[in-house]
Amino acid sequence: MGPVDYEQYPLGLREELECILEGLLITAAFAWFFYRSIYAFLGLLPIFFFYRKEKRASIRKKHSEKLEKEFRELLLCVSVNLQAGYSIENAFLESYRDMMNLFGSGSDIVRELQLIRRGINNKIPLEQLLADLGRRCPGGEIAEFGEVFQVAKKTGGKWLEVMKKTIDMIREKAELKEEIETLIHAKRMESRIMCLIPFVILLYIDLTSSGYFDPLYHNIAGICIMTGCLGIYCFSVIWMKKITNIVM
Repeated sequence: MGPVDYEQYPLGLREELECILEGLLITAAFAWFFYRSIYAFLGLLPIFFFYRKEKRASIRKKHSEKLEKEFRELLLCVSVNLQAGYSIENAFLESYRDMMNLFGSGSDIVRELQLIRRGINNKIPLEQLLADLGRRCPGGEIAEFGEVFQVAKKTGGKWLEVMKKTIDMIREKAELKEEIETLIHAKRMESRIMCLIPFVILLYIDLTSSGYFDPLYHNIAGICIMTGCLGIYCFSVIWMKKITNIVM
């Protein structure tokens, strides 16, 4: 497998099916709760495509975060190898076996190390390979390390010192990010529960008072009212997601 753009990470069959099935279920729920019409399901298909797009982006983000965690372990192994007297290139190559043992042959970091090994064997500079990885996984610790590595390579920095400072910086940032994630995790759970509450209330009233909502369906006034409610609900969900989506 060649280089992967982690912003366009190729999802597996199971992940694609998950996106499609969840999107269809949510669209069907909207069509039933707000309109009670099969034609409404067809009209609400944009919600399906929007949800599928957001879900795929969320899965890709998880893959990027997972790679960053694996990359931190890689840097620790590289640092140990440098202390053992390896050159910086060989320090990366020797870390391959450790990453295999830690994360398995199918992990993203092992695949990236295979690309690095192939590039080094083809006389491609290590800083170029790491810069390429940073471009394919932008906005995170890997991209930052690639930039630091390029500067250190040009200025002939002391690798042990550079690696130690870089690892400390990445670890501190990761710890801060985890603390923030812990603080807002409860709020995210609250927002998800709040998104479900309107449907629970509607279902409860519908089951205990059959026909109570009938005047809202299959007439112009009811359709207008429910469309307005659907718009307010969708706006609220998107707004809550933006509030709780803190990017480090």
